[in-house]
Amino acid sequence: MSTMALGRFISDYFTHRWGPARMLQISSALIAGGLLTAILLPYLGPAIVGFLLVGFGIASVTPLAYSAAGRAGSVSPGVALALVSTIGYFGFLLGPPLIGMIAEVFDLRISFALVAVMGVAIGVLAAGIVVKRPGVAVPAVAPVTL
Repeated sequence: MSTMALGRFISDYFTHRWGPARMLQISSALIAGGLLTAILLPYLGPAIVGFLLVGFGIASVTPLAYSAAGRAGSVSPGVALALVSTIGYFGFLLGPPLIGMIAEVFDLRISFALVAVMGVAIGVLAAGIVVKRPGVAVPAVAPVTL
């Protein structure tokens, strides 16, 4: 929680510097990397560092989601913000029991690995964000070529 709070204070600076899509990708890497650190190195020191990284990663995701909802063109900003809030509350209500259920059936490491996959999904979805400029639509980040 401490790094998430600190991250909220400084994430605006980095968002303005790199843009929302790049910031979501960085957040995705921090979330996934932090959880994988805690999973692969299950000792006190590395696990604490891993969860601190997760806090930094999560810090900017919610404000960026609310910001994007406020700029949504397909529905009014109020409706978009209400939808994002509702989805967020469902995540807070359903996430911990689902993680616990998966940990009960399999292992806590497996449940954290699935959360890390969700963190990676943030970065993958952010790669598809399109920045609209007057008369031009360009990808927010360079497309990945394999």
